[in-house]
Amino acid sequence: GSGESSRITSWDSVPRDHPRIVVVLSAPDDIVAVNLSELRLQYVVAGAILLATLVILGFVLVRARQKGLQDLAETLRLEVDRRSAELRASEARFRSLVEGSIQGIVIHRNGGILFANKAYADIHGYPDPESVVALGHVHLLVAPEERERIAAYNRSHLAGHSTPSRYEFRGLKSDGHEIWMENRVSVVDWEGGPALQSIVVDITERKRAEQELVSANLKLEHANQAKSEFLSRMSHELRTPLNAIIGFSQIIREQTAGPPVADCYRDYANDILTSGMHLLELINDILDLSKIEAGKLDLLESAIEIGELVESCLRPMQARSSESGIRLVTALPRDLPGLWADARKMRQILFNLISNSMKFTEPGGCVEVRAELDGEGLELAVADDGIGIAPEDIPRVLTPFVQVESTLTRRHSGTGLGLPIARSLAELHGGSLSIESAPGAGTTVRVRMPGERLLRHAARSA
Repeated sequence: GSGESSRITSWDSVPRDHPRIVVVLSAPDDIVAVNLSELRLQYVVAGAILLATLVILGFVLVRARQKGLQDLAETLRLEVDRRSAELRASEARFRSLVEGSIQGIVIHRNGGILFANKAYADIHGYPDPESVVALGHVHLLVAPEERERIAAYNRSHLAGHSTPSRYEFRGLKSDGHEIWMENRVSVVDWEGGPALQSIVVDITERKRAEQELVSANLKLEHANQAKSEFLSRMSHELRTPLNAIIGFSQIIREQTAGPPVADCYRDYANDILTSGMHLLELINDILDLSKIEAGKLDLLESAIEIGELVESCLRPMQARSSESGIRLVTALPRDLPGLWADARKMRQILFNLISNSMKFTEPGGCVEVRAELDGEGLELAVADDGIGIAPEDIPRVLTPFVQVESTLTRRHSGTGLGLPIARSLAELHGGSLSIESAPGAGTTVRVRMPGERLLRHAARSA
């Protein structure tokens, strides 16, 4: 009715067997409003609590996430620091290895120098690696005759072709001198591209030792050959006078030519004497050479007058000179000083040179002995107009037991010891011996004595 308050009514029907039952619920509006208000408040409180919970949970999750990220970041930072330290240590070890290496290391691409270590700069005579890099091109450190070969090797290496990775070549120092080097080449990645790494070692001393060994072997081979030739020649040299001595002695003993008053016995005795003296000369030469090589030949020095020395050597040659038709002349200045030397050995020097010149001079020729003073000392020279010697054969004639073959030398006997002994005796006095000659133009042998052996300059002359 009109006096009644407003009500909120709700209904619904439910089945009950066949009939349907209608259920009606009603309540005053104010009661419903209160209930709804309380219900909304509960929803609001619950929402606020849920929101706060979500906020707190989100904050916790964010903090946890942030802590996890911080831990991860710290872990990553420590790992980066560790890796960086290892990289720096590795780089330091590599740099120490490269810079401290005695092997030269250079990196180059298409000839351009990209890197060089201190050892490489030292090998080539540069003050520091920067000076090497500043050169610009690696081929400037290679001998001109080797550049084409080395450039071809480098191109082949970069192209991946089969090329020697280890070889020897001649390099250049900063002052232009050549050095022998051993090179090991490999392809490396350098600043984003392929480059060549060359590791070099200076082997100049080793090559010099190898060359000296080869030279020594050649000398040994020549010495063995000379010894064989000497033994063959000596066999003839010794047998010829021995046969004469034995043969003529038997004739005299058995008086084959009649009683000893026969004139031919004088000739036989002369031949025996000549042969015996020749044998003695051979033996003395061999003994002298042995003493010289052993360093046991001593000098018995005294004052020598040069004119007398020359005259004493020429006197025994006069008979031979007359027989062969070879003129013996001298050219000696009047004011020659005396010489402080071993008289017998100086006589042996001159006698060997004069005898050698006469041996290889044709009849009608001339042998001249001359002396000359200059600012450095005294020069004694023996010159002839004989067959001469080819320039390439001069070292051979100064080698013991060697004779240079020619038509004329085959007609003369000899051991090949005259010139070597003369040179050794001159050097024993502190002097020297030299030869100037040409085929068909004669030969001049010069013996130079040092100035301190001239008596007017030497304290010993007093």
